Amino acid sequence: MENQGTYEGLTAEQWRAKSKEQAQQRQESWERSDTDGFMSQWASGVSAVENELKAVLAERGAWTLAPAVFDLLGNLVPAQRVQGDYGMRWQLLNNFGNVAWTQGKNGYFNPSQARAVRRRIDTDAKNGFYEGWVKVPAVVDIRGGSLTSVRAGIFPATELRTAAEVLEVIDNGWAITAITPGHVCLECNGREDLAVCQNTLTNRDEILCEPCFFGELIP
Repeated sequence: MENQGTYEGLTAEQWRAKSKEQAQQRQESWERSDTDGFMSQWASGVSAVENELKAVLAERGAWTLAPAVFDLLGNLVPAQRVQGDYGMRWQLLNNFGNVAWTQGKNGYFNPSQARAVRRRIDTDAKNGFYEGWVKVPAVVDIRGGSLTSVRAGIFPATELRTAAEVLEVIDNGWAITAITPGHVCLECNGREDLAVCQNTLTNRDEILCEPCFFGELIP
């Protein structure tokens, strides 16, 4: 992690100055689009967002919320998020970092995709696991499979979830650590299609924003 107040050696103020510069370059490119064109404007726009997100990590520290696997007693299960046939799943590991073939189904845990939170928890519990939330080191990166999907976002620095990678346990199925106002909604932040949650929290006791909370009522 970076020292408090900086990210990649620069302060939030310095990153925002870079973001402003990129935004200005985009505007100038737009004004002379007959020579620079769309690609220059697009690249400057992405870079401006990237630098703004780096400013966020400089201010709060280089961490983000990420899902993790726990057993039904609330203990962290060493695991790594990998791509499966139907989305992301967990490759369960032993204490030596190798695949734990004796756990789960062939060493993997496929978390429930049910939209209702209660149903999702109950289904995962039948497999002996709980998918909770932790703080992990974060990076700002530009990702996407095509020109239209490329975006800058805040992502976990690694998909490993072991004691060495986890900074703090937020929700292990037994206790939920209170998070301060303005932190991201735990549900939104876990969605694959969102770089950062757009629904901020207003109450220390909340872990879901209002849209996600009421989404629990959807069968």
